[in-house]
Amino acid sequence: MDAKLYFKETQTFIHEWMPLFLLMFICTCIFLYGVIKQVIFGLPFGIKPAGNTALVVCLGLCLLLTLPFVFIRLETRIKEDGIYVKFFPFHLSYKKYVWSEISKSYVKKYDPMNFGIGGYLGVTRYRYVVSGNMGLQLEFLSGRRLLIGTNKPEALTEALNLIGTLKTLQHNN
Repeated sequence: MDAKLYFKETQTFIHEWMPLFLLMFICTCIFLYGVIKQVIFGLPFGIKPAGNTALVVCLGLCLLLTLPFVFIRLETRIKEDGIYVKFFPFHLSYKKYVWSEISKSYVKKYDPMNFGIGGYLGVTRYRYVVSGNMGLQLEFLSGRRLLIGTNKPEALTEALNLIGTLKTLQHNN
């Protein structure tokens, strides 16, 4: 039997960075059109067309920069038996952190500029953040710390209170 679910959140990168995503998507479409027109149909793309290799490389770079916006997501589940986190595509299955290994768990405000790309995307063994400036700070009996970003700090705090695992509540760095 599965443990009771108290909290569920899925964060995606695309919602926080929509203007940048749209710009990258438009660039990708332009280069895709150029590759189809010039490489496949043999018609020059533009007034001074670049070589076929350059067009294909530019399309590849645009795809590499655009696709992460579509696929990256952080899924957090709080259950009676622990915390489950999946940061797709870096994790293909949930990582489980059991309550018995956690000495402190609290919701805190953090400085997003200390994390990842533009201060938002970050995946390491110490943090999983996509957006915002609030997160679930876990401190393990081993001394290790882990920050899991959230856009629902109140609901997360309520879930931790219901389970009885909220050790401290902080709103400062």
